[in-house]
Amino acid sequence: MYVFLHIGRAAGSTFKYVLRRNFGDRLLAIHGHQIKEHFGADRVTPSTNPLTDDELMEILNCHADIECISGHFFGFPNRFDNFIGMTILRDPVERIISNFFSYRRKYFHLSADELPEHMKYDYRNDINLFLKHWDYVSSKYGVPNRTVNHQTFLIDNNMDLDQAIDRLKNDFWFVGLVERFDEGLLILRQQFKEIGRIFDIMYESQDVAASVVDGVRYMSEREAVKVQKKEKAVLVTNEIREKIKEMNIMDYVLYEEAKKLFDEKLSQYPGNIMTDLSNHRRQLNLLKLKNRLYGPLKVGKVKSSLKWFKGKISGN
Repeated sequence: MYVFLHIGRAAGSTFKYVLRRNFGDRLLAIHGHQIKEHFGADRVTPSTNPLTDDELMEILNCHADIECISGHFFGFPNRFDNFIGMTILRDPVERIISNFFSYRRKYFHLSADELPEHMKYDYRNDINLFLKHWDYVSSKYGVPNRTVNHQTFLIDNNMDLDQAIDRLKNDFWFVGLVERFDEGLLILRQQFKEIGRIFDIMYESQDVAASVVDGVRYMSEREAVKVQKKEKAVLVTNEIREKIKEMNIMDYVLYEEAKKLFDEKLSQYPGNIMTDLSNHRRQLNLLKLKNRLYGPLKVGKVKSSLKWFKGKISGN
């Protein structure tokens, strides 16, 4: 079984879109609402701890013919054999800043009287209070602190950095980087090719700049990017960046190791990576054009879309 460990604010929603195109109904995306349905609201409030082996098995036993699972909440180390691990890491400072803006938009429309009970600090206009909020929530409710070495925690729940690095090297089949997302997809396509499988790497960016709140898109992705850029100029100072970096030393070491692994994989790529990357991005641009003209691509339209790409490329 393929397992995608979805690190929050690290292109996981877009990568999951790619997985859905390739695995279809054989992909099981495990979200908080499923965990709530199985184990009650207390299990996911105000944040969710990793699933135990027994909990994960209980969820899997309710679904047949699953070939790939994805989610934020897999416990490592798990005692499951025969899984093929995949994950994507991101620069720790950028990931946490993105996490702040995602939560900010989630609660921005609420008044101070409407904020969740666990939100002791109204952090919507202060990243320092966001960091303080997660320290409080983690301490009070016994949940992971998403602003302190969270990527290391997700790779190894025991917060053993050496073990997390070893797991990246030996237990994960694919380790991508947000900053080199398209190159990573080319590497992954080649890895699937080597085991005799076709892997389609076309995608539409998902959840860009947190433009979706509670499942409802309230602004275009382009508008959301512009808004976030303006907000960053006001709310994200150099002092904030340095503070986050100091809080996430383990994540930075892990991220540097992930970059080394990525470059090693890239050096083994059998084709011309720059040519393939250029072709891939040209196809992505054609897809964006098609979506502007005819609406967004759905997973079920893969074949017709690929035929459209080929026709455009060939000039037909």
